Amino acid sequence: MILARTIQGRFTRGFVLIFTLSAILMYLYTGHLLDTRTERLVESDMQQLQKLSREIAKQSALLAGPAGNGTDPSLAERLVRQLSAHSRMAAFYDPHGQLTAEAHVSKNGFILMSQRESELLQRTEQDVQAALSNRSLYTIAHLQGPLVQAVLTYPLYIDGKLLGVIRMVQDYTATYADNDSLLRRMALFTLLLFVLVFAFSYVLTRSITKPMAILTRALRQVGEGNFLTPAMPLHAQDEVGELARSFQAMRDKIEHLEQSRQQFYHHVTHELKTPLTTISGYAQIIGEPGFADAEFLHKAAGKITDESNRLHRMVIELIQLSRREGWTAKGTDRSPMSIDWSELVRSCCEDMAMPAAQMDVKLRLQLSPAVVMAEHGELRQVVLNLLDNAIKYAIRGTKIHVTLQAEQSTARLCIANSTSLPLGDHSEQLFEPFYRVGDRQARDRESMGLGLAISRSIIHQHQGVIRLEHNNGQVIVSVLLPLGHNPATTGYDSATSAR
Repeated sequence: MILARTIQGRFTRGFVLIFTLSAILMYLYTGHLLDTRTERLVESDMQQLQKLSREIAKQSALLAGPAGNGTDPSLAERLVRQLSAHSRMAAFYDPHGQLTAEAHVSKNGFILMSQRESELLQRTEQDVQAALSNRSLYTIAHLQGPLVQAVLTYPLYIDGKLLGVIRMVQDYTATYADNDSLLRRMALFTLLLFVLVFAFSYVLTRSITKPMAILTRALRQVGEGNFLTPAMPLHAQDEVGELARSFQAMRDKIEHLEQSRQQFYHHVTHELKTPLTTISGYAQIIGEPGFADAEFLHKAAGKITDESNRLHRMVIELIQLSRREGWTAKGTDRSPMSIDWSELVRSCCEDMAMPAAQMDVKLRLQLSPAVVMAEHGELRQVVLNLLDNAIKYAIRGTKIHVTLQAEQSTARLCIANSTSLPLGDHSEQLFEPFYRVGDRQARDRESMGLGLAISRSIIHQHQGVIRLEHNNGQVIVSVLLPLGHNPATTGYDSATSAR
C-alpha cells in the first residue's frame, strides 16, 4: 500500500503537522512572554535609574551654586562622572540639545570622558528632541551581534528651570542572551520530545496496522476461497489479538461450512445418480424394440417404482431439512407448547414395536415424568427417527434401552443399542446430511443419511443438545431439552416393555 493511503501514513502526516504547528506556536508564544517580561524589567530599571540619576543631578546642581547651569562644562563633566558609576554610559546635553559631556566605563573599570557623541547616542538622537519637549523615554537598541542596550533619556529641571537633558545607557545583552538560550533549549527539548513521541507513535501504530494488514490479506484470501491464510497475532492480549482470534474462529467455521457444502453437494449428486441410473437402465432395456420378457418387465417395473419412491422420500427430506435450516437461521418463532415427553416416547415406542419385532429386537423402557416446551409433531419425528435408526442397525436378538429422566433443569432421553457398524470416530460426522457408516448396509436398509441431520436441526431449534457416543459396540444417542413445569404423577410403572 502507498503510505499516504494507509492508516499509519495518515496518522504520521497528521501527527507531524499537529506537532510542528504546536511547536511553532509554543516557541513564538514563549518568545513573546520572555520579550514582554524583559521589557517590563527594563521599564522598571529605567524608572529606578531615572529617580536615582535625578537625585544625583539635583545634588550636583546645588553644590555648584546659583551659577551652575546646563552650559557649565564643569557641572556637566562632574555630573556624567557621577552618573556613569550607575550605568554603562552617561551623557549630558544643554537646553539647546548640544552634547556637553559624555562618560563611559571602560573594560578595566576606568571612567573615560569624551566630547564626541557615541554611535549609540547618535542612532537615538530623536530621543533628545523628545526630552526637550518635556518627555521621558527609553529606547532598546539591538546592535551588531548579541549586543542589546537600553538608552534612558529625560529632561532635567531644577527649580522649574530646564537645566538640560540626561541620557544613560544600561547593558541588557546578558538578559537577552539568557532568553535566547532558554528558547534554544526549549526548541532542542521540543525536538527531542518530538523524536521520542514520534518513535513511540510509529511503533504503536505499526503494532496495530501491521496485524490489520495481515488480517486484510487473510480476509481477501478467504473471500477468494483460499483458507491457507498467513500467520496472525493470536497471542496478543489486546483488541487486535481478540480480532485475530475471532477471525481465526470465523475462518475455521467458514472452511468447515465450505467443506460441508462440498461434501453435501457430492453426496446429493451421488444419491441422486444411483437411483436415476437404475431407472434409466431399466427404462432403456424395456424400451428396446421387440422387448417381450414379461418376467423382466415385472421386475423392472418394481425396481423403477422402488427407486422412484426412494427419490421422492429423499427430495421430501431434503426440502424438509433445507426449510428447517432456514427457519433456524432466521430465528422463526415455532410457538412450542407444554408436552409430557414420557407419554410421547411411550407412544412412539408402541408405534415402532412392530418394526422392532421384525428385526428381532426388543424395546426396554424406563421413563420418568418430564415436561418440555416443544412442538409435538417435531419432537415426535425426532424420537421416531432415533428409534428407527436404533432398530435398523441393532444386532438381532438384542435389546434397545430407552430411558428418560429429569436432571435439574433439563430432561435427558437416551436410546442405547448394540451394533456391528464400525463407527470409530465418526460420532459427530453422523449428524451431517448423507453421511453413513457402512454405506452398502445402510443402503440396503433404505437409509438416506438424513434422519440424524433433521433431528439435530429440530433439537437445536428447541435450544437442546443431541449427541452420539460409541463404546465397545454400544451406541447411545442422548437428547437434552430444557424442562417445563413439573408434571403430576402419571400413574404408570417406570419400567415397562414394548413388544
